[in-house]
Amino acid sequence: MSNFRPYKYTQEELTISKKIKIEDQQITLPLTVFQQLVEKAKEENQKKEDTKNLLRNFGNALNRFILHNEQALKIITQYIPESNVSHFKKWVTNQKLENFEQFKRIWTVDGDVYKKIFSELSFEFYSKHAYSYVMHSQMRSESTKLTHLKYITRFLEGIVCPESFYYFKK
Repeated sequence: MSNFRPYKYTQEELTISKKIKIEDQQITLPLTVFQQLVEKAKEENQKKEDTKNLLRNFGNALNRFILHNEQALKIITQYIPESNVSHFKKWVTNQKLENFEQFKRIWTVDGDVYKKIFSELSFEFYSKHAYSYVMHSQMRSESTKLTHLKYITRFLEGIVCPESFYYFKK
């Protein structure tokens, strides 16, 4: 049996240990190594969590912008008469934007006036208002805010070319 150790033990590490179970085997690790493994797992889990609600968050923020912002109302009235604005707003309220397919569907204009207006308003929101939305939001973690900021450009690319909007990891 070899005395090889992947790292040097300190006296403290030998006395403080933590038992963990990996594939039905009990393993005793020094506490510092255990803590490092836990931190690494948290970091990996945080990366998954950061994009978990990103589409839904931005979709809801976009709809709120369209329904309540004065600049959005000005853009809407450029395309449709004042009498149809309430119908358009009702249409926006019925749009659920929670996944890539829903965003692509609504940004693919196909001659639909409402989709054209929605695309214009989306570009306005992501280019001028999304940064402010993220910075003033109540997101708990700074890494989540940074992730939201990072992907704003992907939304802008998706508006310009909806068929390319199908994932975040570049």
